[in-house]
Formats: sequence, structure tokens, C-alpha cells
Amino acid sequence: MTTERDPVHERIAEAFAAGWADIDSRALDDLMADEVVLVQPMIPTCHGKRQWWARVEALQTFAADLRSDVLSWSGAANRLYIEHRLSAVIGGRTVVIDAVDSIEIDDAGRIVRRTAYFDPARLMWAVLTTPSVWVRWWRSGLRPSFAPPAGNGVR
Repeated sequence: MTTERDPVHERIAEAFAAGWADIDSRALDDLMADEVVLVQPMIPTCHGKRQWWARVEALQTFAADLRSDVLSWSGAANRLYIEHRLSAVIGGRTVVIDAVDSIEIDDAGRIVRRTAYFDPARLMWAVLTTPSVWVRWWRSGLRPSFAPPAGNGVR
């Protein structure tokens, strides 16, 4: 039995992989709705492409070698899930974090919401135990977020 892949899902997964292989804040621009919502641990929720660009650029100032390899992806209807592995060198140590992104797609094939799921504990441990990166971390503007992701029903 063979299954056909949705061309919209495939196009988004390929652009995602390319954008994280050599981190590019604008890799998905053509595929994102103007008012896209991007939710992730450690970075405040981004509303729109401009906020996303700024957050990724800040992230690059902290971890210039940040990359992610797509491990697998699957989708149905207006939902796409991408499993990937983030890695970066923080204070001389390679930090590896497994993640899954849930992507909601509108009828026109544009990304309207992306929610990243991963445990940031390894990253925080690397930062907290490496004083030489503290200033760079602070200047990047990245901060732990203790609020639950918007739209999950928790108030």
C-alpha cells in the first residue's frame, strides 16, 4: 500500500528543513500568513513575520551555529507535524534537543500557527553552568517564559 504525500505538507516540510539547516528567519515567509502566530518555549509568542524575524536574529546572536535536522514529518488535512533535532554549541558543549512542531495550515496552504514543543532544560542547564555565555545570553533578549502557550485553554 502506498500513500501519497500532500504537496502542501511536503513543500512546508522541505522549506522548514532548509530554513533550519542553515538558520534563516525568512525561510518560510512565502508559506506563512501575514498574521501567523508562532509559539515556542524560551521565546515570547510571535505575532506576525516581523516579530519572528527579530526573535530568530536575537537567537542567532546567542547561538550562531544553531541548526535543526528534520527527522520525520506527517500531516493530515490542515495540520502538519515535524519532528526535528536542534543542536548548538553553548560554552564549548554541544546541546541537543528533540522537538516537534505542530503547524496549522489555512485553506490557501499558508501557515497560520506553529507551536513548537520541546524541553528547554538542557539549554538552560548549559547557560546556567557556563558563566562565559551569560552576557551573550542576556544581550540576546532571550528569556525563559513561564506562561503557558496561548490558546491551550489554561487561564
